[in-house]
Amino acid sequence: MTQKKDYNPANPDQGNGRTMLERMNNSHQYLRDQFFPMIPWKDEMTMLDVGCGGGETVRQMLGMSRDSIVYGIDYSETAVEYSRENNKDQLNSRVFIEQADVASLPFDSDKFNIVTAMETTYFWPDVPAGMKEIHRVLKDKGVFAIILEAVTPGLHQDWDRSYGEINIWTVEELTKMLKDAGFSSVSAHRGTEDSALILGYK
Repeated sequence: MTQKKDYNPANPDQGNGRTMLERMNNSHQYLRDQFFPMIPWKDEMTMLDVGCGGGETVRQMLGMSRDSIVYGIDYSETAVEYSRENNKDQLNSRVFIEQADVASLPFDSDKFNIVTAMETTYFWPDVPAGMKEIHRVLKDKGVFAIILEAVTPGLHQDWDRSYGEINIWTVEELTKMLKDAGFSSVSAHRGTEDSALILGYK
């Protein structure tokens, strides 16, 4: 029988979620270091981080785009609180964090220049629905950046699944879902180990 950890990456509201969020802020840094330079940042953008977790990706997005505004959403109340604390210096001026579901985003259509999803699509109940919502809220020529440390299901049998299903999608599967959601073109970039950046262009 699998021993459950005291934290749940799919739902930080369970167990010692704040410890898990801090760990994720740190462990995702190598992904940001590899893939942020490949994202087409510009100044004065409006951006969204879906599944913002502990808020470190939101914080670093501010540094990639001068005079921009970054929104973050997460369905976990614990994550929203932690992300707000991590961005308190810019909260409600350049940073706005809300509790929301990717399949029902509380934003107008054509709002964002860039949407990011860092290590989160594994846990989405309905990935195509989430992608369609992201396509809706992106501006024309906007970019959706999916960043993942795992895109080969057979390599990650040791991942803890005691909290429920973790869906590891291949680059090809994600590319097809993005095109089916309406994205006009998709590019993929492989990183170290099994990591990848998939860019969907509206």
